[in-house]
Amino acid sequence: MMIAATSVCFATGAFHKHTPGAAATCTEDQICLKCNEVLMSATGHTPGAEANCTEAQYCLSCAVQLSA
Repeated sequence: MMIAATSVCFATGAFHKHTPGAAATCTEDQICLKCNEVLMSATGHTPGAEANCTEAQYCLSCAVQLSA
């Protein structure tokens, strides 16, 4: 889910444009630094080559091991 960074934020009771925080990652949402609204949902892992008897499977985006 992505919300435009130029959306008006009403969550704080004041009108302001969202101030995007760090970009969304595999496991973390991108949030507005002013009101903590989610601007972009976490993207989820992108599986690489399937695991086999000698190599594990890793996420292509963040390199975390997904399976042994």
